[in-house]
Amino acid sequence: MSGDVCAALARLGCFQVAYDGVPNRLREDMFKAWSNGRIPAVKHRVVLSPGKERYSFGLFMLPKWDVAVKVVEELVDKAHPRRYKAFDYMDYLRHMEAHLLKMVGSNKDMVDVFAGV
Repeated sequence: MSGDVCAALARLGCFQVAYDGVPNRLREDMFKAWSNGRIPAVKHRVVLSPGKERYSFGLFMLPKWDVAVKVVEELVDKAHPRRYKAFDYMDYLRHMEAHLLKMVGSNKDMVDVFAGV
């Protein structure tokens, strides 16, 4: 990541995944694992244009406690080898809770450390 700020323009048929803190990170880690790394989270910040209104909404998605999180098979091929082993969501939460402070300031994603192949 360069740290540069750029405009995030919306494109028809697409959605953007962003996070702004540790609690939100759980959602992005699950997207990253399910998509075999094809939907990474991006750090973001919002800069408001003077005199313009801004509207946003939160879309929250988390698996049930007893779900096995695994890569969608259609997203694994020769060009995109499997990046994550299947894991239990509750085990991931326990790992995250135990190692969270160690990860602060790290460039690694918790899901890469926990379930990376």
